[in-house]
Amino acid sequence: VILVIALAGLVFWPKMGVVGEKGTPSGSRRIEQVLVALTNLKQNQKTSPMMFSELEINAYFENVLIKKAKVDSMSVSLKKGLVIVRMVKVFTKIGNDKFKLPVALSYDAKCIPSGNMLAVRQASIGHVKLFGPLLKLAESAFAGALASEAQLACLKGVEDLKVDDGKLSIIVGKK
Repeated sequence: VILVIALAGLVFWPKMGVVGEKGTPSGSRRIEQVLVALTNLKQNQKTSPMMFSELEINAYFENVLIKKAKVDSMSVSLKKGLVIVRMVKVFTKIGNDKFKLPVALSYDAKCIPSGNMLAVRQASIGHVKLFGPLLKLAESAFAGALASEAQLACLKGVEDLKVDDGKLSIIVGKK
């Protein structure tokens, strides 16, 4: 039994580092201001392309989203045509005063732009790759985290989405 638990722990061992570049509070504020503006779009109105940097998105995740989603970290790395997302939830830490080992779960997803949304193409929980219908586990985890922030509902109006190295571009409309 102990061997099975140890093996499961190693297989599902979380990837704890962040992906992408760490953001700054000013980047977080910019995204919050844009979300307010998008919420106030009038019927049949559409934005011009809006560009967000990896730094701004990671700042927003770190300063706003993780608190509402009740996760310990969430980060993104933007490459041409690819979005890599990592989310980590630490349940507890075990050990003594000098050394604490986190009991955590991490989700990783590689997504590609598909029209007005991101489609998960690869995913893993810890170091276990998910495939086929199991990709829905990672999709659900990320969707749940994003749904925890009501202000992000305005992004349902995304009409176009492009990803380049270090930046994401969207056009949002309200019908």
